[in-house]
Amino acid sequence: MPSPIVIVAGHFLEWRAYLPLANRLRAEPFNRQVWIAPIEPYHWWQSSGANFRPVIDVIAQCIEAVAEQTGAPVTVIGHSAGGRLTRKFLGEDDYCGRRYAGHRFVTTLVCLGTPHHSSAPASSVSTRWANEHYPGAFFAPKIRYVSVISRYIKGNRQGTLAERTAYALYESLLGAPGDVWGDGIVPEPCMALEGSEVIRLEGVYHLPVPLLTWYDDPQTLPRWALHI
Repeated sequence: MPSPIVIVAGHFLEWRAYLPLANRLRAEPFNRQVWIAPIEPYHWWQSSGANFRPVIDVIAQCIEAVAEQTGAPVTVIGHSAGGRLTRKFLGEDDYCGRRYAGHRFVTTLVCLGTPHHSSAPASSVSTRWANEHYPGAFFAPKIRYVSVISRYIKGNRQGTLAERTAYALYESLLGAPGDVWGDGIVPEPCMALEGSEVIRLEGVYHLPVPLLTWYDDPQTLPRWALHI
């Protein structure tokens, strides 16, 4: 029987943004049991680059409750920073006064557009901690790691407004020229976690916003969700 799924939101996004994804995963042809970690905006505001415990505590409570309720290990779908914070939850090292050891409850971690490498001031501390303590697919093969990557737009310093914006965002995360492909916010080289399985998509924007294709698009969803 397929494992239950818990969806974890990206930075400063709340759980309600993921209702369309959850509902589509519950329907044909997926027929999955799906929960969304109930992350609210104030959980993000209570967090900082050095301490994301307010968010990770919500993630932990949800995943552990689902594992206990279903009697099965959980597949986690972490969008953006949600994938990186879940990596912290999996580990046993002390994180700001708590040891989660979440690997006991998880069978698969699927990262949607997660920046696993970053030089940006807002995320570099959090990213560095995760990579120093749990580099790459740290708990494989016990836990299956999947990186879902999208090529939405290539950064171009001299291009259109969208291309220039992408260039600046990519450059910030890479700490290097941003003339690479990415999902509009995260550059492609930052999204591939070392040792993970990689699923590559085209035309999927980083954020779930109206009028742009996101990972829950009916035509896009089967291309990755049927493989988890």
